Order: sequence, then structure tokens, then C-alpha cells
Amino acid sequence: MERPNALLDFFRIVLKSYAHTLFSERYIPALLFLAATFYDPYIGLFGLLGNIGANAVAALLHTDKNYLQAGVFGINGLLVGISVGLYVPIITEALIVLLISIVLSTVIAIGLLSSLTRNRQLPILSIPFIITTWAVLLALKSIHQETPHAVIQPFWLSDSINQTLADAFPDWLNSFLTSFGSTLFQPSVYSGVLVAIGLLIMSRISFLTGVVGGILGIVLHTWIGGDINTGQPFSSALNYIIIGIGLGGFFVAPNLSSYLYAASGVAIGVLVVNGLNAMLEPFGLPSLVAPFNIVMFIMMYPLRSQILYTSRAGLYLVPLSKVHSPEQNRKWYLEHHGKRSNVHYSLPFYGTWFVYQGEHGHHTHKGTQAYAYDFVVLDNEAKQFKGFGVALEDYYAFGLPVLAPADGRVIAVMNYIQDNPPGVVNEIHNWGNYVIIQHSETEFTEISHFKYGSLTVNVGDHVKAGQVLGVCGNSGYSPVPHLHIQRQKGPFLAAETVPIKFSNIFIEYDGKLDRKELTALPLGALVSNTES
Repeated sequence: MERPNALLDFFRIVLKSYAHTLFSERYIPALLFLAATFYDPYIGLFGLLGNIGANAVAALLHTDKNYLQAGVFGINGLLVGISVGLYVPIITEALIVLLISIVLSTVIAIGLLSSLTRNRQLPILSIPFIITTWAVLLALKSIHQETPHAVIQPFWLSDSINQTLADAFPDWLNSFLTSFGSTLFQPSVYSGVLVAIGLLIMSRISFLTGVVGGILGIVLHTWIGGDINTGQPFSSALNYIIIGIGLGGFFVAPNLSSYLYAASGVAIGVLVVNGLNAMLEPFGLPSLVAPFNIVMFIMMYPLRSQILYTSRAGLYLVPLSKVHSPEQNRKWYLEHHGKRSNVHYSLPFYGTWFVYQGEHGHHTHKGTQAYAYDFVVLDNEAKQFKGFGVALEDYYAFGLPVLAPADGRVIAVMNYIQDNPPGVVNEIHNWGNYVIIQHSETEFTEISHFKYGSLTVNVGDHVKAGQVLGVCGNSGYSPVPHLHIQRQKGPFLAAETVPIKFSNIFIEYDGKLDRKELTALPLGALVSNTES
């Protein structure tokens, strides 16, 4: 009973690989895309053999089944098979080349999955196909002493259907549909119609972003004077179509920001297509979908960095395990990021503390770190310490509890930096012992200078407002025990700060005591939470 089930599962993986090639998981688009590859039955057959072979090799190597089911190997095997069928007309030679190419693309895919997907959470796309195809074409050029040329010989029935459709549509539409067919390297109206219908069934968002991406790319490409068909037997517009789909809603959650980002990607793609075609022309190599892969990484890699504040830009890379259709990605986005939570911040301590340094402070609160506060504790004589202040224990703030300013999840902790003697600072570990809390998708706070070993929370812990995190210390760039807090844009240390206002507090300033519902803090004020 297990063998038929295993074969059925393998058949499903192979079939879905056709759908995955154009960002789908559904069977009807898969069948339409399969039919589109058989415009030339010889090419279609080699595409099928490449798909089956790559999945078989990956299975024999016992690769993770999740990657098999995601179509990673099938996509690249299918495209490698199509390219072999396209450029190697002699069947005996083509079969040998196909076998070698399948193994090569699968091994490359495994390596890239390890370095890119597992380590960076980025898809490998069709990089294995591009590397393998270029290697094959260069090898064939060396063996035969001539540049391989693409040959497409459609089946009489598909050719007849193609001619009928071409006669029925205006020239501009025929050209555009041929671009859709080129996404599977079958430049024909017949294949284009099947691909377009498959995309429309699969996702209206994908269809529209593909159409808009294609139109925008063709217009810009024509405007700068480039030949849309230079360097390959199919339209370069295929890259603009799949860039639009990939950035417009498939890998990036669809919203206005992602659409504008996708349009920028298409514009960059026009330059990449023309530049790559010029670079590859002396070698007789087609650019294939290399421009798409290059642009996707140019645009997606920053979204994984700690430089761009993606949540504030409205750009959300969908986790690879959650990537489905743009419509489902939209639901994921609305569920996790669609609503901006209204975070209310309390002062992170009990009792009354003194605002020792405020926003745009004269000491350290400058530049991107301007929006922060430092607090100390004073006695009735406005002194921070008892006696001569030669020991840390002389300072009133030292050892007092530090509280979470709002509900959230702990995303970073440092707990092993030694406390400085009074008057000494640690210039290597400026922040000392610290904790970073994420309160919502766009709200983060960082609290610094905890006492060595005093933090009682760990990364991943959920905390409530007012929960004790640790106690005040003198670690980091801290000459005297004090508490530092800042609201920041990102989830990492030294992220750019933004203004923070505290809710429901008492402020004693210039001899006057006021209660404030929501306010920033003046330098030199005594402040406390109303609840305390």
C-alpha cells in the first residue's frame, strides 16, 4: 500500500512543479502550464523529463521533503529540461546532456538552499537553472565549435491553434501574449493564452501585477531604445512580468507599498536586462530569467537587513513557510500587520525619578539616538548618592527594579557586562546590559545599563507592562548608575530612535506638580507613574 501512495505523492510533486514555476500551487494552472510547454512537443517532453529527473535525484539524495513539495527541484529541473530541448536538437545527445544537467542543477539547488534559504530565509528562485543552462551552452559551444541556437518546431495542432488565435487578436495583444508564453520559453500566442488563463485562475493579483509589470517594462525598455528581443529567442518582457508578480504580492505581502516596490523592481529590471544582454552577447548566451533573479535579490535582500525599517515602509516579506497565493499572503498581512496597535508606555520604574538627560541631550542623545531618556534617583538635597559616592551602592538608583514600559515580547538580551566603578565608562560595550522589547510590529523599546546578571527575562519571553525585568546598574557607557530608555524603529541594538510619550504620569517641574495623560518629558523634571 505504501508504494502506490509514494508514487502518487511523487506525481503530485511533479505536477505542482509546473504550477510553482509561475508562483502557483493549484492543479488547474499546473495543467495549463504543462500544456503550454508542449507547444513544441519535443521541448515539452524534455521539460517533463527534467522535472521528473530533478525530483527523483533530490528524493534519492534524501533531501528534506518540504523542499521537494515546495517544487524547488522540480522548477529548476523543468526549466533545465526545456532549455536542453530548446538548444539540443539531436535526441541522443540531448538525453545525455539532460541527465548531467539534472544532477548539476539539483546539487546547486541543495547548496543554495543551505546558504540562502536556511540562513537568510530567501528563495533560491531559478538560479540553479541559469547556472546549469549557461554551463551547458558554453560546453556545447566548445564541443561543436559553434554557438547553439534555439529551435522551436511546434506540433501541427498547436501551431494551427496558435495561428487561429494570432489572426483573431490585434498585433499588440499577440506580442503581449507571446511575452506571457515566453515565461515558459514557448514564445507563442498559444502558450501565452494558456499561461494568462492559468495566472488569472491562480490569482487575480498575480495576473494584474504580471500585466502591469509587463506593460511598464515594455514601455520603459522601448523608451530607452533597447530591443525587447535582443539576445534570446523570446521576449525580455518575460522578466518584467515575473518581477511584477514576485514583488507585487507573492514574496512581498500585497499592499500599495509592495506595488510601488514592484514597479521600482521592474524599472531596475529594464537596466539589468539591457546590461546583461550586452555582457552575454560576446559569449552567445541568452539572459534567460537571470535579470529576474538578479532584481529579486536586489529588492528582497534589503528587506531581510537591519538597515531598512520594513514595517514602517509597509514592506513585509512573507515567511517562506507561509508563502502561498497573493490573496492568502494578503490575509496573513492583515492578520499580523494590518492594524497598528496603540501602545501606551509607562515609566519603567517604581517611585519618583529625575530626568537626567532628555531628548537631544547634550551628552549622548544625538543623531539617530536623539530620542531617549536617562533617569536617576535624587534625595531631598538633589544628590544622586549618599556619603561620598565612591561605591556603586552609595547611589540611590543602583539596584532598584526596572520595569517593562508596555506589554511585548523580549527579542534581545545582554546580561553579562560588568558594572563600572563610579566615574568610569565602558567604551567597548556602550549599551552595557540591555533588553529590547517588541510591543507591536512597528514599536520597539530598548532599556540599558542593567546591573550585571540581574536580568530575569530571556529572548522569546512575553512580558506585561510593569513586570520587573531586572535592576538598575552601571554597565556600559555609564559613569554613574542610571536608567536609559528609548523607543526605536527596528528590533536591533542602536536602531534609529523615535519620540516616545508616557501615559498617566505625574510631572513635578519648576515647582509645579501636574498630571499628564500623554506627554514627553522635560529635562530636569521629577516624574512618576500615577499608579505608583
